[in-house]
Amino acid sequence: MAGRRTNGSGSIFENNGKYTAQLRVGKNENGKPKFIKKTFKTQRECNDWLEEMRKSYGQLSQSEYSKLALCELFQLWFDYKKDRLKPKSLDRIESTVNTHIIPAIGSHRLCDITSEEIQRLVFDNMQKKGLSKSSMKKAYDDLNNFFKFCIDRDWLDKSPMRRVSIDNYNCKPEKIVNSFDRDQMIAIIVSSLEQYGNGTPVYECGLIFPIMYLTGMRISEALGLKWGCVNLANEWIDIKATVVNAKDRNSDKQGRQQIVQESGKTRNSLRRIPLSQAALKLLYKQKERRYYGEDYFVFNIGREEIRAMEAHNISRSFTNILKKNNIRHEGVHSLRHTFATDLSENDVDEIVIKRLLGHSNSNVTMRYIDTRFKEMKKAVKTLDTEDIICLLDE
Repeated sequence: MAGRRTNGSGSIFENNGKYTAQLRVGKNENGKPKFIKKTFKTQRECNDWLEEMRKSYGQLSQSEYSKLALCELFQLWFDYKKDRLKPKSLDRIESTVNTHIIPAIGSHRLCDITSEEIQRLVFDNMQKKGLSKSSMKKAYDDLNNFFKFCIDRDWLDKSPMRRVSIDNYNCKPEKIVNSFDRDQMIAIIVSSLEQYGNGTPVYECGLIFPIMYLTGMRISEALGLKWGCVNLANEWIDIKATVVNAKDRNSDKQGRQQIVQESGKTRNSLRRIPLSQAALKLLYKQKERRYYGEDYFVFNIGREEIRAMEAHNISRSFTNILKKNNIRHEGVHSLRHTFATDLSENDVDEIVIKRLLGHSNSNVTMRYIDTRFKEMKKAVKTLDTEDIICLLDE
């Protein structure tokens, strides 16, 4: 027999030249101790396997966890997050950590990492790559949450993030989502309604674009809208779900899958949107084309399967419509910005716009409202008071 190890660290037994590692991992249904075991050729392989299993079952001591490399602890944090975040958010965090954090500090031990190393290796490097402040903020928030996770489990006393700052970086400007002017919006709607000579729509998903503009829906909300949430008689729609594409974590192929989320982007996203006469007409037209039952998505792929259209196909069609009309390239999200901007220019109250968009606060709403040049020109002309003009004319 190879001998027992310290209490709780598992046991290694030798038999006929082979080594068996055994670890207690709790109790079975009868209340008796439950063990896992595996046989190896060498004692070293047993030790490595026991350490790996103790990590998996959370049986390392606090000091042992603090000596692990950050890349191993990030995996534990990520496993913890899996059941607590929406799939799209999980994808975003995984991308940020694997792209900007693990390559920079993943080999450092938790007990050794310093604020200065995080500042220099993560954020100074992100600035050198010309990344935006938004990208830095995501990495900053992920690191803060990760170290809080470690502190809550007593693996760490203080967060090294307390002396890390991203305030003084000169980053490239954030990408601005623009809105369309009236002529551009009319051109988009006309193209969306186009049909071939036999009555077949030129763009299978075409009606989604004017409907998004007239309701302010996000693309995920428009795709998640089912006919059961459309009340044409009372002229409203209910936003109750979203459809997103996220990594398929139940498959070895690491592909992406369409996921229906019975929730909105935020708590305020779940809302009832009244319909204008134009939106009503468009929804009646869509119902003539693709109504197969209340459980089907409004923008569905057909009768055979209850499935929404794919977002990338919709984006491709939108790009083609913009090219056809010689309109600068923008994403479909610009339709939502145009909705907010046009309402603002029609003197709709900011609070009403906020509720229609499903925003949690007005600061977000104001970022959606594009103050166009003609409005800025109108604003500065209010300073042309008669007394000042008279002075200048003297």
